[in-house]
Amino acid sequence: PFIAVRAGWGSGKTSSLVFTLLAWSKKNPGKSSLLITDTAPRYRSVLGPEIEKWLQPLGWVYHQQDGKWIDTTNGHIVWTRSYFRPGTRDATHNPLEGLNITSGLALIDECQTLEEEVAQKALGRLRSGPTPKLIMVGLPVYDAWWVDLAERAGCAPIFYSSYVNQDNLSNAWFEATKNLPESERNAMIMNQPKPPQGVIYSEWTLSHVIDGWEYNPTYSGRIVIDFGFRKPSVLIIVHDPNLDLSLIHISEPTRQAE
Repeated sequence: PFIAVRAGWGSGKTSSLVFTLLAWSKKNPGKSSLLITDTAPRYRSVLGPEIEKWLQPLGWVYHQQDGKWIDTTNGHIVWTRSYFRPGTRDATHNPLEGLNITSGLALIDECQTLEEEVAQKALGRLRSGPTPKLIMVGLPVYDAWWVDLAERAGCAPIFYSSYVNQDNLSNAWFEATKNLPESERNAMIMNQPKPPQGVIYSEWTLSHVIDGWEYNPTYSGRIVIDFGFRKPSVLIIVHDPNLDLSLIHISEPTRQAE
């Protein structure tokens, strides 16, 4: 039910989504699918032109007012939506509400710019179709939520570097990318993302967890709040007076941040 793809620049993620829509429309005439990206400008600059390139010559027509593509050869509809929900609105007010996806397929592009909420709401739109199928693709970022979602469901994710599409990319471009910072090239070309550098606790991993430590409700604590409209955040800091701090390794960037 879940296909998660994490792949580098130029690996053919968007084209693959378009080819999937073509194959699915032929298999499900007269039904509907769902295509999601993060913003309307992204759709107009990336997904839209790719659909026009491959599917318009095959009889697909776009209805801009309704935000849908129709395969005129068999009546299959692909609803296109950008997923943006202001932080001032609750999750029931999202761009997918009201859609009835009868083919059971939803595709999410640019997952690295979205949060897992979009997958949860997309699954809600697939209830009228057969076995739901959710395809999620995104760039190589550390701790990719769509990869975790697929793994939790027992579905093996797909990982590709940019070299998977080497036949359609120039050697000069690959050579030019060698001038990128090593961490960025490893992530976006080789699909080897690492925790972000230069931010608070970027080096914190499971290896830093203290075995056997348990929270005590009597400990004093502080709450730090960031009132962001898109991503409001809360950080809870608890002081354990009995903890031997020499047991904790604090890396230099973290010490500077504190």
